Amino acid sequence: MKIYWLVFIGLCNCLILFSQSEEELQQIKHIQSLRKEARVLEDFDSKVAKAKEACVLSEELGIDSVIIRSNKDLSNIYLNFNKTQEYGAINKKNLRLVEAINDSISMAIINRSLGDYYSEILQTDSAYYHYYKALKIYEIKKLFVNQGDMLLNMANIQETEKDFIGSEQNAIKALKIVEKLPKNEYNMDTMFWLYNILGVVAQRQKNYKEAIAYYDKAINVVRGIEDFLFYEIHAGNNKGNALEKMKAYDKALELYNNILSKGDIKTIDPEFYVILKGNIAHTKFLKGDANLSVIKSDFLDVYKFGRSHNYESELIGLNVYMSEFYLAQNKLDSAKIFAEEALALGKKTSSYSNVLQSLELLSKIESGETGKQYLYEHIKLNDSLLDRERY
Repeated sequence: MKIYWLVFIGLCNCLILFSQSEEELQQIKHIQSLRKEARVLEDFDSKVAKAKEACVLSEELGIDSVIIRSNKDLSNIYLNFNKTQEYGAINKKNLRLVEAINDSISMAIINRSLGDYYSEILQTDSAYYHYYKALKIYEIKKLFVNQGDMLLNMANIQETEKDFIGSEQNAIKALKIVEKLPKNEYNMDTMFWLYNILGVVAQRQKNYKEAIAYYDKAINVVRGIEDFLFYEIHAGNNKGNALEKMKAYDKALELYNNILSKGDIKTIDPEFYVILKGNIAHTKFLKGDANLSVIKSDFLDVYKFGRSHNYESELIGLNVYMSEFYLAQNKLDSAKIFAEEALALGKKTSSYSNVLQSLELLSKIESGETGKQYLYEHIKLNDSLLDRERY
């Protein structure tokens, strides 16, 4: 998911200093000094200590704008050091403060931050709620760049939740906004991800030619910008996956191998490397490549690499592919191991498409009542997701 972390600016920018007493002015200056020190320090503990001291003194001073600024500085430290829970907690506190003083722009920014926080901890309903709250404010303020960002984040969540209609609607709405904006790299990046999500949604609904057309538009919109290779390989991989679904295996393999030849992908983007190598092995398997020992070796090599780096999201699909591979050879014990791992990781990361695939595999691998239970779970989840899509 594309998530933008913006520097928190504009929060109560103008303190009306002339209305404060001399003692209060000195306290404010001291708090500002602590905040500046926190910004320039290098190590986490020192930065947090200074920022927290500024927060405590701000609370004692009791001026909302000063409290909010100090809290936001502490929030940025937690963000930069990947302290997710702390980041969420301080933003929840800040939201209550800005709501009390009815600072709408600040409410939008903090709701956006909380959307990112809940996305990170995989609470997608809460993430969607906060992105939507931010969107409504950005619409009132006619902040079009921010509207595009929020609609993209919402569309990504909806695709994950299999609300394909809602995802498509929000992505198209965002495109209509962003297409009118200046053609800078930020807006081009947003357009790339909007076309990409439309491709993914089309592919999920088995509209493969439409998906490929969207992936081509995604690549074309960023052609010529500095990080073009990053975009090219990711959209190209999705396009290869669509070709694979169309059983155009030779074309898919040609595209995958072309991506692999563009540089040291394993170093440039190791997480993507796991996906790409898994796709190559899987396509060879689907094509009916007779050299099963080579396919098995390719699967195991990339699996070990992904496990060693704890790339959980990338390993879900790979586990599904490996389970399919072993099931086709009637090696049920191995097929079960990888299907169960895919199921566990899929549930952990709310990757419902992979959860459904894993349950279907396990219903085929397991015999008797156990197999039936997996099938019932698959039907129940699929029906639940269809209901979400309808409503």
